[in-house]
Amino acid sequence: GVCSQCGRSTSRLVRDSLPHCEQTPFETQSCLYTSTCDHDYVLSRVPGHERVVLAGGGSGHAFKMGPALGEMAAAAALGWEPPLSLAPFAVERLLGASLPDESLASRR
Repeated sequence: GVCSQCGRSTSRLVRDSLPHCEQTPFETQSCLYTSTCDHDYVLSRVPGHERVVLAGGGSGHAFKMGPALGEMAAAAALGWEPPLSLAPFAVERLLGASLPDESLASRR
């Protein structure tokens, strides 16, 4: 569940902003998201399984790029030229990768 402090804060916001709405949530849920070690998307074919396109690692912000990621994933799946190069998003960059802490800190 969601921490009690977050729940109380949300209830106050609803009470103050929407006084005619029920203030107590009937359900709460935490949100998990995926992230890669370099905080970039993965959008590429799966090595050894060329008919499979892998799309992920959105680290909580992929929804903003959904249409573009979908267009690029569809192009890859259909064998079309994608609108942008998929090279920066290749899963191979992560296989056996060991990134130094400095590289991660500079990307956040």
